[in-house]
Amino acid sequence: MRFSASSLFAAFLLLGASSKAAFAAPSGQAQQDQDKRQGYQKKVQADLDELSAKIGTLEAKSAKSGSKTRKEIKAEIRRLKSDLAASKKKLKKLEKSSASAWDTLKADVEKGVDGLRDSYQKVSDKLND
Repeated sequence: MRFSASSLFAAFLLLGASSKAAFAAPSGQAQQDQDKRQGYQKKVQADLDELSAKIGTLEAKSAKSGSKTRKEIKAEIRRLKSDLAASKKKLKKLEKSSASAWDTLKADVEKGVDGLRDSYQKVSDKLND
């Protein structure tokens, strides 16, 4: 069986085109995954910014409370600020992570933010009692 040079060239181009299509799908998926990760990171950053503002409000309220309560709340606010800084650090680590490490680090970030939110609520409840 004989093939002309033009038919071989045409077959080569078709194979090349299908290979490009095969490679385009993963990069499209990779872009979607990247967009999803960035959206999650922005949401967590917004949550941390909100918690930071709430901690600031707690600090202002504690200044108006009795001296015993103020001392207790100040210590707890220091812990909240420390936890907030740790959560921000974890988020930065998540932003720089590889796709393979992302899910593990995401769980760590979520645990930190959830713990911070719970701790904030306990301090807030104590101050408002």
